[in-house]
Amino acid sequence: MPFSFTPSPVAFTLFGLPVHWYGLFALASFLIAWFFAPRFARLYGLERRVVEDAMLYGLLGGILGARLLHVLLLWEYYAQHPLLVIAVWQGGLAAFGGILGGLLGVWLVARRERVSFWRLADVLAPWLFLAFSLGRIANLLNGEILGRPCSCAWALVLPDGVPRHPVQLYGMVKDLIVFLLGLFLVKRKPGEGIVFLMVMLAYAILRFLVEFYRAEPTVFLGLDLAQWFLLMIMPFLAWLLFKQRNASRG
Repeated sequence: MPFSFTPSPVAFTLFGLPVHWYGLFALASFLIAWFFAPRFARLYGLERRVVEDAMLYGLLGGILGARLLHVLLLWEYYAQHPLLVIAVWQGGLAAFGGILGGLLGVWLVARRERVSFWRLADVLAPWLFLAFSLGRIANLLNGEILGRPCSCAWALVLPDGVPRHPVQLYGMVKDLIVFLLGLFLVKRKPGEGIVFLMVMLAYAILRFLVEFYRAEPTVFLGLDLAQWFLLMIMPFLAWLLFKQRNASRG
Protein backbone atom coordinates (compact mmCIF):
# COMPACT_ATOMS: atom_id res chain seq x y z
CA MET A 1 0.00 0.00 0.00
CA PRO A 2 1.44 3.43 -0.93
CA PHE A 3 2.89 5.43 1.91
CA SER A 4 1.72 9.04 2.28
CA PHE A 5 4.33 11.56 3.35
CA THR A 6 4.28 15.32 3.91
CA PRO A 7 7.79 16.78 3.52
CA SER A 8 9.14 19.51 5.75
CA PRO A 9 12.64 20.96 5.23
CA VAL A 10 12.87 22.23 8.82
CA ALA A 11 13.88 19.73 11.50
CA PHE A 12 13.30 22.04 14.46
CA THR A 13 13.80 25.60 15.62
CA LEU A 14 16.61 26.73 17.90
CA PHE A 15 16.34 30.10 19.60
CA GLY A 16 13.67 30.99 17.09
CA LEU A 17 15.81 30.06 14.08
CA PRO A 18 14.93 27.15 11.76
CA VAL A 19 17.38 24.25 11.62
CA HIS A 20 17.12 22.49 8.27
CA TRP A 21 17.52 18.80 7.57
CA TYR A 22 20.12 19.57 4.92
CA GLY A 23 22.33 21.27 7.46
CA LEU A 24 21.94 18.50 10.03
CA PHE A 25 22.83 15.72 7.61
CA ALA A 26 25.71 17.71 6.12
CA LEU A 27 27.11 18.30 9.61
CA ALA A 28 26.65 14.64 10.59
CA SER A 29 28.40 13.32 7.48
CA PHE A 30 31.28 15.78 7.87
CA LEU A 31 31.81 14.92 11.55
CA ILE A 32 31.80 11.19 10.80
CA ALA A 33 34.31 11.66 7.98
CA TRP A 34 36.45 14.00 10.11
CA PHE A 35 36.69 11.33 12.81
CA PHE A 36 37.32 8.28 10.61
CA ALA A 37 38.97 9.36 7.33
CA PRO A 38 42.27 10.65 8.84
CA ARG A 39 42.80 7.22 10.41
CA PHE A 40 43.75 5.97 6.93
CA ALA A 41 46.30 8.75 6.38
CA ARG A 42 49.32 6.77 7.62
CA LEU A 43 48.32 3.72 5.54
CA TYR A 44 48.53 5.90 2.43
CA GLY A 45 51.70 7.73 3.47
CA LEU A 46 49.91 11.00 4.23
CA GLU A 47 49.98 13.33 7.20
CA ARG A 48 46.76 13.64 9.16
CA ARG A 49 46.93 17.42 8.75
CA VAL A 50 46.95 17.10 4.96
CA VAL A 51 43.91 14.82 4.95
CA GLU A 52 42.03 17.20 7.23
CA ASP A 53 42.90 20.17 5.02
CA ALA A 54 41.75 18.25 1.95
CA MET A 55 38.44 17.51 3.68
CA LEU A 56 37.87 21.20 4.43
CA TYR A 57 38.77 22.30 0.91
CA GLY A 58 36.75 19.44 -0.54
CA LEU A 59 33.72 20.36 1.56
CA LEU A 60 33.86 24.01 0.51
CA GLY A 61 34.48 23.16 -3.14
CA GLY A 62 31.77 20.52 -3.08
CA ILE A 63 29.12 22.86 -1.71
CA LEU A 64 30.06 25.64 -4.13
CA GLY A 65 30.19 23.29 -7.11
CA ALA A 66 26.93 21.56 -6.24
CA ARG A 67 25.11 24.84 -5.77
CA LEU A 68 26.60 26.41 -8.90
CA LEU A 69 25.51 23.54 -11.13
CA HIS A 70 22.04 23.48 -9.55
CA VAL A 71 21.63 27.21 -10.21
CA LEU A 72 22.86 26.90 -13.78
CA LEU A 73 20.43 24.06 -14.50
CA LEU A 74 17.56 26.19 -13.18
CA TRP A 75 18.86 29.53 -14.37
CA GLU A 76 15.49 30.83 -15.58
CA TYR A 77 14.12 30.52 -12.04
CA TYR A 78 17.16 31.96 -10.25
CA ALA A 79 17.47 34.83 -12.73
CA GLN A 80 14.09 35.96 -11.43
CA HIS A 81 14.96 35.21 -7.78
CA PRO A 82 18.69 36.10 -7.48
CA LEU A 83 18.62 36.36 -3.68
CA LEU A 84 17.80 32.64 -3.50
CA VAL A 85 21.06 31.68 -5.21
CA ILE A 86 22.83 31.55 -1.84
CA ALA A 87 19.93 29.88 0.01
CA VAL A 88 21.67 26.50 0.20
CA TRP A 89 19.77 25.66 3.40
CA GLN A 90 16.57 25.41 1.36
CA GLY A 91 18.00 22.55 -0.67
CA GLY A 92 19.19 22.43 -4.23
CA LEU A 93 22.59 20.76 -4.65
CA ALA A 94 23.60 18.94 -7.84
CA ALA A 95 25.65 15.80 -7.19
CA PHE A 96 27.84 16.10 -10.30
CA GLY A 97 28.75 19.67 -9.41
CA GLY A 98 29.53 18.60 -5.86
CA ILE A 99 31.90 15.89 -7.07
CA LEU A 100 33.74 18.24 -9.45
CA GLY A 101 33.97 21.05 -6.91
CA GLY A 102 35.12 18.69 -4.18
CA LEU A 103 37.79 17.18 -6.42
CA LEU A 104 39.07 20.64 -7.27
CA GLY A 105 39.41 21.42 -3.58
CA VAL A 106 41.30 18.17 -2.94
CA TRP A 107 43.55 18.81 -5.97
CA LEU A 108 44.46 22.26 -4.66
CA VAL A 109 45.57 20.76 -1.35
CA ALA A 110 47.51 17.99 -3.09
CA ARG A 111 49.31 20.56 -5.23
CA ARG A 112 50.04 22.86 -2.27
CA GLU A 113 51.40 20.01 -0.14
CA ARG A 114 53.12 18.25 -3.06
CA VAL A 115 51.47 14.92 -2.36
CA SER A 116 49.71 12.47 -4.64
CA PHE A 117 46.21 13.58 -5.60
CA TRP A 118 45.27 9.93 -6.11
CA ARG A 119 46.18 9.00 -2.53
CA LEU A 120 44.12 11.83 -1.10
CA ALA A 121 41.20 10.94 -3.37
CA ASP A 122 41.43 7.28 -2.31
CA VAL A 123 41.26 8.16 1.40
CA LEU A 124 38.37 10.59 1.03
CA ALA A 125 36.24 8.98 -1.71
CA PRO A 126 34.17 6.64 0.51
CA TRP A 127 33.11 9.47 2.80
CA LEU A 128 31.83 11.53 -0.11
CA PHE A 129 29.23 8.87 -0.78
CA LEU A 130 28.30 8.58 2.87
CA ALA A 131 27.48 12.29 2.64
CA PHE A 132 25.50 11.66 -0.55
CA SER A 133 23.56 8.87 1.16
CA LEU A 134 22.58 11.07 4.08
CA GLY A 135 21.82 13.87 1.65
CA ARG A 136 19.23 11.69 -0.07
CA ILE A 137 17.35 11.46 3.22
CA ALA A 138 17.33 15.26 3.27
CA ASN A 139 15.99 15.21 -0.30
CA LEU A 140 13.11 13.03 0.89
CA LEU A 141 12.34 15.24 3.88
CA ASN A 142 12.46 18.29 1.59
CA GLY A 143 10.17 16.66 -0.98
CA GLU A 144 12.84 16.96 -3.70
CA ILE A 145 13.75 14.72 -6.63
CA LEU A 146 10.41 13.24 -7.62
CA GLY A 147 10.12 9.68 -8.84
CA ARG A 148 8.05 8.47 -11.76
CA PRO A 149 4.41 7.62 -11.05
CA CYS A 150 3.96 3.95 -10.20
CA SER A 151 1.54 1.44 -8.68
CA CYS A 152 4.09 -0.52 -6.63
CA ALA A 153 3.30 -1.40 -3.02
CA TRP A 154 6.16 0.74 -1.70
CA ALA A 155 5.13 3.86 -3.64
CA LEU A 156 5.48 7.22 -1.93
CA VAL A 157 2.64 9.73 -2.05
CA LEU A 158 3.70 13.34 -1.63
CA PRO A 159 1.28 16.29 -1.35
CA ASP A 160 0.59 16.18 -5.12
CA GLY A 161 -1.38 12.98 -4.42
CA VAL A 162 0.46 10.89 -7.05
CA PRO A 163 2.01 7.54 -5.98
CA ARG A 164 5.63 7.64 -7.10
CA HIS A 165 8.81 5.61 -6.92
CA PRO A 166 10.69 6.67 -3.75
CA VAL A 167 13.78 7.58 -5.73
CA GLN A 168 15.24 9.41 -2.76
CA LEU A 169 15.41 6.08 -0.92
CA TYR A 170 16.72 4.30 -4.03
CA GLY A 171 19.44 6.95 -4.15
CA MET A 172 20.20 6.54 -0.45
CA VAL A 173 20.69 2.79 -0.88
CA LYS A 174 22.75 3.33 -4.03
CA ASP A 175 25.10 5.77 -2.31
CA LEU A 176 25.33 3.57 0.79
CA ILE A 177 26.40 0.63 -1.40
CA VAL A 178 29.11 2.80 -2.98
CA PHE A 179 30.25 3.98 0.46
CA LEU A 180 30.54 0.41 1.75
CA LEU A 181 32.44 -0.63 -1.37
CA GLY A 182 34.85 2.25 -0.86
CA LEU A 183 35.31 1.43 2.80
CA PHE A 184 36.06 -2.20 1.91
CA LEU A 185 38.64 -1.16 -0.68
CA VAL A 186 40.36 1.65 1.20
CA LYS A 187 41.38 -0.73 3.97
CA ARG A 188 43.15 -2.93 1.41
CA LYS A 189 45.10 -0.20 -0.41
CA PRO A 190 44.82 -1.74 -3.90
CA GLY A 191 46.98 0.92 -5.58
CA GLU A 192 46.99 4.67 -6.16
CA GLY A 193 43.68 5.90 -7.54
CA ILE A 194 42.05 2.47 -7.58
CA VAL A 195 39.69 3.09 -4.66
CA PHE A 196 38.59 6.46 -6.00
CA LEU A 197 38.08 5.27 -9.58
CA MET A 198 36.26 2.09 -8.58
CA VAL A 199 33.76 3.90 -6.36
CA MET A 200 33.24 6.58 -9.00
CA LEU A 201 32.58 3.94 -11.64
CA ALA A 202 30.23 2.05 -9.31
CA TYR A 203 28.40 5.29 -8.56
CA ALA A 204 28.06 6.10 -12.26
CA ILE A 205 26.61 2.67 -13.08
CA LEU A 206 24.14 2.68 -10.19
CA ARG A 207 23.15 6.31 -10.80
CA PHE A 208 22.46 5.45 -14.45
CA LEU A 209 20.06 2.70 -13.34
CA VAL A 210 18.30 4.80 -10.68
CA GLU A 211 17.71 7.56 -13.26
CA PHE A 212 15.13 5.33 -14.97
CA TYR A 213 12.86 5.83 -11.95
CA ARG A 214 13.30 9.60 -11.63
CA ALA A 215 10.71 11.97 -13.09
CA GLU A 216 13.22 13.73 -15.32
CA PRO A 217 12.52 14.76 -18.93
CA THR A 218 14.16 12.52 -21.50
CA VAL A 219 16.27 14.13 -24.20
CA PHE A 220 17.02 11.27 -26.63
CA LEU A 221 16.29 7.54 -26.93
CA GLY A 222 14.38 7.51 -23.64
CA LEU A 223 17.39 8.67 -21.60
CA ASP A 224 17.64 11.88 -19.58
CA LEU A 225 20.50 14.38 -19.58
CA ALA A 226 22.23 12.81 -16.57
CA GLN A 227 22.21 9.37 -18.21
CA TRP A 228 23.81 10.69 -21.38
CA PHE A 229 26.48 12.39 -19.29
CA LEU A 230 27.08 9.13 -17.43
CA LEU A 231 27.35 7.19 -20.69
CA MET A 232 30.14 9.56 -21.72
CA ILE A 233 31.97 9.51 -18.40
CA MET A 234 31.83 5.75 -17.67
CA PRO A 235 34.22 4.69 -20.47
CA PHE A 236 36.63 7.43 -19.37
CA LEU A 237 36.53 6.19 -15.76
CA ALA A 238 37.03 2.60 -16.92
CA TRP A 239 40.04 3.67 -19.02
CA LEU A 240 41.55 5.58 -16.09
CA LEU A 241 40.98 2.59 -13.81
CA PHE A 242 42.70 0.27 -16.30
CA LYS A 243 45.59 2.72 -16.59
CA GLN A 244 46.04 3.09 -12.84
CA ARG A 245 45.87 -0.66 -12.24
CA ASN A 246 48.63 -1.21 -14.79
CA ALA A 247 50.69 1.59 -13.25
CA SER A 248 50.27 0.07 -9.76
CA ARG A 249 51.36 -3.35 -10.95
CA GLY A 250 54.33 -1.89 -12.79
